Amino acid sequence: MPKGPQERHTAKLFEDLDDNCYAETIRVPLIFANPKLPRGETRDSLVGLIDLMPTLAEIAGVDKFGESHPIQGRSFADELLEGWSPQPSERRRSHLFVTDDCAGTRSTSIRTIVEKGWKYAVYYWADYDSLNYNGQASRFEYELYDTTNDPLEKVNLLPPDGEVFGELPILARWQELHAALTELVGGSYTMPDGWPSTVPPPPQELKKARIS
Repeated sequence: MPKGPQERHTAKLFEDLDDNCYAETIRVPLIFANPKLPRGETRDSLVGLIDLMPTLAEIAGVDKFGESHPIQGRSFADELLEGWSPQPSERRRSHLFVTDDCAGTRSTSIRTIVEKGWKYAVYYWADYDSLNYNGQASRFEYELYDTTNDPLEKVNLLPPDGEVFGELPILARWQELHAALTELVGGSYTMPDGWPSTVPPPPQELKKARIS
């Protein structure tokens, strides 16, 4: 078989499972309608359901929302009320962090980071104990998509044998996104035992995943 980028879908060990973080699964249309809001405009900002509560609270004029009980979401009310601006904003997300778990059983888990133009996902098997999301993990698989040139996420740039096809910038991007994802996983207390601190993993670990 010729070597080259892997045609999607899902990471090899998990291709028969419903769990995934592809656009058709996690990208949900969000529509706001209000006489005071601009009409017929669209935004391509990175927002999640976790951002809805602070956004609606700000639009409704709730004072000091989140001060007594801090929340993780960010309000994007400014973009709705004032219009989108290309200028950098501390309130605008540079990425989205997506997780998928099924506690209480042995199952596939996913940790994903989404940035403008890129999506990186780590799939793995996890042994969960009750509601412990930090169980032992194994059989890691990796997916990296250039969503600017591959918006349907058809070509995984990270083949299962660990070789990075193409140019060195792909390897560098993989390492950068993995470092960013690792920080997010650690900060959200969802890091399983055995999480790879660096990529690419040693060849023996890839072989172990293939035969597990």
